[in-house]
Amino acid sequence: MTDLSVTPCRSRDEWSLAASVVTEYLDWLGQASGVGDVAAVQPKAAAERTNLASVYGGPDDAFFLARREARAVGVVGVLLVDARSVEIARLYVRPAARAAGAGRRLVTAALDHARRVGAERVVLDTHGTVMPRAVDLYRTFGFVTTDEPSAIPVRGALRMVLPLAA
Repeated sequence: MTDLSVTPCRSRDEWSLAASVVTEYLDWLGQASGVGDVAAVQPKAAAERTNLASVYGGPDDAFFLARREARAVGVVGVLLVDARSVEIARLYVRPAARAAGAGRRLVTAALDHARRVGAERVVLDTHGTVMPRAVDLYRTFGFVTTDEPSAIPVRGALRMVLPLAA
């Protein structure tokens, strides 16, 4: 089995590969959560479907693509929220590639990026009832649920936070 690579999207081809994974994720999430069109409850999703690079292409943002044998197997985005915080978003690993370390490698890349841009904390919103394995993965990195309201206005949504050491 070929090694897994995790790299930031830079070229048009990389953004295109990542967009295909995000589209698959948004379709799956809409169905799994019962929401239907995710853009109806997460306005950012509409922009992600049409131009992923415009959402994650800021100077302190990043979007990572995991590949195995040139095939896209997973993604994760990092968005600057404010001078102290970044948000991890859209972590998704295609079903055939799960349980092989891609999710862990993607979160590690996202956290490394957060540290490089000087973030003091990382926040994320997830669907605890739909993605319990993702919640478990985040907890292994030290993320904890918080009382801060989730940006996802659906039942079972969680806001998680990880303070980063200075």
